[in-house]
Amino acid sequence: FITNGAAGALTLAAAVTMCGDNPFYYQQLPTVVGDKEEFILLKCQRNAYDKSLQAAGAKIVEVGDADETLEFELEGKINEKTAAIVYFENRKYLQGSMPLEEVVRIAKKRGVPVILDVAALLPPKENLTKFSKMGVDFVIFSGGKSISGPQDSGLIFSSRKNADLLRKFGAPAH
Repeated sequence: FITNGAAGALTLAAAVTMCGDNPFYYQQLPTVVGDKEEFILLKCQRNAYDKSLQAAGAKIVEVGDADETLEFELEGKINEKTAAIVYFENRKYLQGSMPLEEVVRIAKKRGVPVILDVAALLPPKENLTKFSKMGVDFVIFSGGKSISGPQDSGLIFSSRKNADLLRKFGAPAH
């Protein structure tokens, strides 16, 4: 799905994970009317793009600390209000981050989607499919970085079902 930047992609993915296919919910955003409103982020990965999630109405829940994130901490934060786990893949966050593979394993065990921001991880071209094959539900790339597309473009790689839901929120929808 093509978006207006990786930041726009985060907002759209947040909207879809909060609302699913409920047409009433998505017309009410950013006021959260459904049960799913919390997005778990590793504390060591917090950054300015958290605002892209909050623009959709997300409530941020931190897990871990600046030095490490432990499995039991992540599992303990997942509850009935959890819309998704958001992971920012960036070398700056490696020290305190739990490995992505572990996050995906825990999320799948609990039935929670994973949103992955890998805005600048192209090349290699293998990354276009690598993360989806790992089980990530929404893989977000910037179109304006290494892809050399328009500066304010982005891409979301996801399932066909999620792509259909993304169309409810993305252009040309109001």
